[in-house]
Amino acid sequence: MIFGSFFTSFINYVYHLVMGRILEPSNYGVLAAIISLVGLLALISSSAGMVVAKMVAGAKDENEIDEQIETYNKYGWLLGVIFFLVLLLLSPLIAQFLKVQVFLVVIGLFVFLLSFPASMVRSTLQGLMKFKNMVISQALENLVRLAGGVVLVIVGFSVTGGLLGLLLGVFVGWVVARQFIKNSFLKPKNSSSAITFTSMLKSLTPFLLLSISITSLYSSDLILVKHFYNSFDSGIYAAFSFLGRIIFFGVSPITAVMFPIVARNHSMGASNGLVLKMSLLGGLIVALIVNFIYGFFPNFVIGQLYGDKYLVSSNLLIFFGIFMTLVTFSFLLLNYAMIINRYRAVWVSMCMAVLQIILILFFHSTMFTIVIISIIVSSLLLIYLFSDLFFSRSRIS
Repeated sequence: MIFGSFFTSFINYVYHLVMGRILEPSNYGVLAAIISLVGLLALISSSAGMVVAKMVAGAKDENEIDEQIETYNKYGWLLGVIFFLVLLLLSPLIAQFLKVQVFLVVIGLFVFLLSFPASMVRSTLQGLMKFKNMVISQALENLVRLAGGVVLVIVGFSVTGGLLGLLLGVFVGWVVARQFIKNSFLKPKNSSSAITFTSMLKSLTPFLLLSISITSLYSSDLILVKHFYNSFDSGIYAAFSFLGRIIFFGVSPITAVMFPIVARNHSMGASNGLVLKMSLLGGLIVALIVNFIYGFFPNFVIGQLYGDKYLVSSNLLIFFGIFMTLVTFSFLLLNYAMIINRYRAVWVSMCMAVLQIILILFFHSTMFTIVIISIIVSSLLLIYLFSDLFFSRSRIS
């Protein structure tokens, strides 16, 4: 699972690196802003997926699993369509804020819509600990995104081509993942299901807040830079931001493996302390390696991956690495807190996300100022999470 997810994350990064090279920085800035917007919106579907993974992992028997799969997938579609229609009406305002064309936002919204069924089935595989199937669907999604996007950009579709590749990839990933659990949709179900749309929304709320806060921490700065700066500068910032996210997506497989294990242990009353500590250790190794490279070889990394035109302010790269390290460990600890029902942590993370936005709105004179604000805010969040989970009276074991 971990090595497969590393490969999947690598493909995802190749997409951004290739787009950064074949597009001008100004166009890449537009593409990155739309992708960040989709990431912010997709936190709704990813939150719903976390609920599904937790419930499936803690299910008592196969019949309960099959019932949850069908019910949550149905509600996932319903939730996706509702949000899609609302956002479609707001698309002109969104485009105006980002200073992009409306049809680009609309393409991004279709990617968001398909993210719901894709997240439902993939999270089901995660809850069942079918990590191999989960990784296969993710890898195929990213490969199709890369191949389709590159071809469409080269033939002249520019930013539109990059986004259409994204849309095609999500569709393929969903279709493939659904094939792995298709039998669950064919089995007769018990009609006395206690799962309702209202109960799903209630379960969704804390996970949605978690996803909102974390995604906001590593995306809102990029979106605000696109608003305050010109397209060239926002393209440079986007390149550094996505390089920083290598740490986040590199550690994400560890979090993904930890999630169902902790959920299952918690449902049985077993200890999870060792699982958490080993997950943190694995994440620390990844973060230290990447930050070492960013600190001592920033020009080499940027020049080789994005090209010489992105070498402006290369000394900032290490700060993006530090920022994303803090966000990555906050995400891992927040996932753990949600599984063991310590929901207070998510309210703190929401406050930190709002604080980051407020501070950037008032202090954005330089890109260095923006990334330092992000480091300070994410540091405060991580300090709270460590103290709450390891040093409180109800510390983990």
